[in-house]
Amino acid sequence: MYFSIEWLDNELKTINDERKRIDLVSHFCFNALDFLFEECYALSNEYYEKAINLNYVNGQAMLLMCKSYYLREKGKLEESKLLLKATEDLFYLSNSAKDISVAFNYLAVTNWILGNREKAFQQAYEARKIGEQNSDLFVLTWSSYQFGVFYSDLKNYDLSLSYFEEAKELAHKSKDPYAIARTGSGIASIEIMRGNFDRALEVNAEALAIYRQCGQKTGESRALNDLGMLYKKLGNISEAIKNLSAALELRVNLNYAQGIITSQIELADIYIELGELEKAKSLLIPALQISETSGAKLKESRTNKLLYSLYKKEGNTQLALLHFEKFFAVQSILSGEEMSNKISLLQQKNATEKSDQEAEIHRLKNVDLKKAYSEIEEKNKDILDSMKYALRIQQSFLPKDIWREI
Repeated sequence: MYFSIEWLDNELKTINDERKRIDLVSHFCFNALDFLFEECYALSNEYYEKAINLNYVNGQAMLLMCKSYYLREKGKLEESKLLLKATEDLFYLSNSAKDISVAFNYLAVTNWILGNREKAFQQAYEARKIGEQNSDLFVLTWSSYQFGVFYSDLKNYDLSLSYFEEAKELAHKSKDPYAIARTGSGIASIEIMRGNFDRALEVNAEALAIYRQCGQKTGESRALNDLGMLYKKLGNISEAIKNLSAALELRVNLNYAQGIITSQIELADIYIELGELEKAKSLLIPALQISETSGAKLKESRTNKLLYSLYKKEGNTQLALLHFEKFFAVQSILSGEEMSNKISLLQQKNATEKSDQEAEIHRLKNVDLKKAYSEIEEKNKDILDSMKYALRIQQSFLPKDIWREI
């Protein structure tokens, strides 16, 4: 089975060239790291030393990239960033277009999670350009998939869906079952947001079956999580909790930090709606700790917003305002005027690229500006609500005569 250590061991026995062995291990780890966590980290360390001894730059870069991912998931953010910078430097010395493009896609994912959106888009475009120049289906598949993720986070669901559909078509051309399942998961998540529940169920069921056939536990947890989200939208809360809990259990067993945060957030959101605040709190507090230490800004933002809602329901004004302030601070990094300026700089920097890339940047600018304006309006409303709420609490503690004088 492709996603197993046994498969890797058998393949390594057939290869004598040490550089090809390093390539096999690095590509295996790149694909399997999020569910064979400790095993891939150990392999990355072992074969990184071999790559250094051979002065094999491509191998060093790929394996450093895997080590950086591991450290980020473990919450060792500063160490991860140092390796990430070293990875970028090595790839600029590399002579393998495929490895460079794969790396750019990975670096784009990492920078997006860390909130470095300008750099993430820049690297994703670089990966796509190399993929087009070399007609590389693998690179083009994952490049399209990544743009689907970016636009999903920006809440441009139509554009996101078009990229996921493109990625799935490319995955079928390359006959890559995991890519077919993963792109299907992307489509299912967008169809859930768009309210197309029948198609979401159909695509998600197909993805879940492929994940299980491949033995890809992280993918299975992703499909179960989406199924929980789908049932939540349909109002079937018991099935939503059942599937989200199953996804969380799988992710905990895999030590899959980013997935754990997502499942904890989705479950907590349901428990807040149900008024089961202690259950929600037991999920959100560790979710916030993991998101803060791993640098997952989008998830940190949402976790703080849910904790704000939770403590507001509890009547704990001090903690409610604390988490609202944290939410606002993270959102300020991700959106607003700063984001508008970054997108403008990106547009200028890529002005010489071909016309379809320029059109994409224009669309991105419009998407992000609209999102920023919408978020500003929402923040203003939340601030006013919080001020009114705090004012009512203060009024309850002071004599009425004082308020009349004010």
